[in-house]
Amino acid sequence: MKLEAIANLFLSELIEGFEEGSDADDTLPPWEEQAYQDLLDQISGALDSTLSIPALADRVGLTESRLDQLFKQKHDQTCAEFIRNERMKLALRLLEDGSHPVKVVADKVGYGYVSNFSRAYRARFGETPARTLRRGASE
Repeated sequence: MKLEAIANLFLSELIEGFEEGSDADDTLPPWEEQAYQDLLDQISGALDSTLSIPALADRVGLTESRLDQLFKQKHDQTCAEFIRNERMKLALRLLEDGSHPVKVVADKVGYGYVSNFSRAYRARFGETPARTLRRGASE
């Protein structure tokens, strides 16, 4: 009987802890915040290369699913979506600047094939990179 009471008390405290955790704010433990900041630095410094999600997660000591949870929490998108969006934002800036040909921009944002870059760019911005480049050069 006493063992059952202790078990019930333990379970109720455990459940209460989970309920409190669901209402907690979105602050991360310091080590995880540092890992997240390291990830952002690694991503921004390597937009021109292949970024492997498993390798990024491993580099900062997180699982792939935890990595995606962090990006969902901070940016409302997965890590892969974040990388793709950062690449497209950089591409837009470079093309609007008007000083780099489309092939160079594709390389600078991690696309080995201009056709793949053009397809992704058009899907994101509704126009071809060449058109953005012409607009940027004429301004």
